[in-house]
Amino acid sequence: MKSVKAFLYNQFLLLTCLCLRPFYFCTSRKLSAAESSQNRRCNEELPSCKEPIHDQRKQPANQFHIGRFLSSYNGCACIAVFNALLCRKTYISFPALIAQFEEKGCLCLQGKFGVNPYRLPRILKELAVPFSCYHRLSALEAAMCTNDTAILFIWNDRADLRQGAHFFTVQKQHSGYTVYNRLAAVKSYETLADIIGKGMFITGCRLF
Repeated sequence: MKSVKAFLYNQFLLLTCLCLRPFYFCTSRKLSAAESSQNRRCNEELPSCKEPIHDQRKQPANQFHIGRFLSSYNGCACIAVFNALLCRKTYISFPALIAQFEEKGCLCLQGKFGVNPYRLPRILKELAVPFSCYHRLSALEAAMCTNDTAILFIWNDRADLRQGAHFFTVQKQHSGYTVYNRLAAVKSYETLADIIGKGMFITGCRLF
């Protein structure tokens, strides 16, 4: 009986993931120019971020406006890209990066459902960052070389999708990975599966 339940739940997860793709594309829109400009003015008044962001719920990263919400709620995608760029020794102001997400139509329902993970390549292309996309965790793990950086998008808990989804950054070290904004602090793990834990991988971009 347990094996049947596990099979049915795995099929449910697969169906959910398949349904999410059209949902993301149907709800992704550019923020209006007026709203985006207002957000940028507000964001540029905040203390600047110059170091990797480890916890979007804390200052200085928690009060930025992204769409119609604050970064403490929906900022993980912008933070993941910001951290990934810093890992590559590249800096872009956080307000300018947020504006890219708003202007390129990456937000779902003005940010209520975060960022469309399948539009993340738009941002990376705009920033002229070379990348490859992966939809299988094993393929991404095999492709990672020392100092490579990747942005992962996962379900937080494959047994309870109500726990939501999350973007975060990893950097490959000689042994294992360093992770940014997965939990409240930088941590190191041996494998990507260790990082994801009870979550479920959806998609990822390797920057090289």
